[in-house]
Amino acid sequence: MFMEMLKMQSSNTASATVSNIEECFSKSLDKSQVLSNYQANFWGLGVEFFNLPAGEIPQEIILNNYTIVINLGQNHNVEQITDGRYEKALIFTGGIGIFPFQMLMWIQWDRERKHLYIHLEPKQLSHRSQELFGEEKCEILPIFLPVKDILIQQIGLGIENEITRNRNGSRIYVQSMTDALTINLLQNYSTQTKPVKTSSGGLSPHKLKLVQDFIHDNLEQEIGLDKLAKVAKLNRSHFSRAFKRSMGITPHQYIIQQRVERAKQLLLRGKTTIADIAIACGFTHQSHLNRHFKRLTGVTPKVFRDL
Repeated sequence: MFMEMLKMQSSNTASATVSNIEECFSKSLDKSQVLSNYQANFWGLGVEFFNLPAGEIPQEIILNNYTIVINLGQNHNVEQITDGRYEKALIFTGGIGIFPFQMLMWIQWDRERKHLYIHLEPKQLSHRSQELFGEEKCEILPIFLPVKDILIQQIGLGIENEITRNRNGSRIYVQSMTDALTINLLQNYSTQTKPVKTSSGGLSPHKLKLVQDFIHDNLEQEIGLDKLAKVAKLNRSHFSRAFKRSMGITPHQYIIQQRVERAKQLLLRGKTTIADIAIACGFTHQSHLNRHFKRLTGVTPKVFRDL
């Protein structure tokens, strides 16, 4: 089998270019095996979560993005061919693999596996590289044999949980987590050797007020980091750091706080349903409001209204 796959790589006639793992299996996947699948969108991010039986990728693939793989299931053995190189490895629980853009690969595994895949479009890393190092060019190093990286694991789980629980998720939260992931990749898994460009100060009072006013005026809408950074006339990474230095919390945490405060005001009026209040305050649905409202106030919106 491996000799056949190596021949396929050398001829490059059997490979398929894919943007996600589900494409590899066409229609052969059972719906119960796809725990979640969100394609790349305005975040430049795609997330897939599979529970797959022992098997193999049907043919050699070429990834058209950067893919981070996190094993959330049991230990299992894999045999794989990447760019013509054969490797065999034990994939331990929590193990992280990184597969760069345009990587030729094929893989088989010996038992059921539960993997989270995070796909980043190349432009995401180019933008962050420009902001951090002043250079758009970046080369992520492949990690075929698993490593343990608690930060990547936590970020991956945070992104998957937010998108799964809130349909499309909070744009600013997912963008923040995506930025944290790309920064970690660039700092620890790339050929970049330049120091990160940093700024020690927070936002000026004038810029902070502009950002706060924009947030308060648009709470019912999706608010992204790109828009807030534009209001402050800063790049996204610089803005996030400066805002946290000024406020002591992240932009996402501040927005959630302000949405809960607005929900309190509407609840006290007693004329609108809790579901409508949730939408009016920018939450995706009532349970989304309930979760954050109780976390910040200690009670549910219904209990607060009835006090």
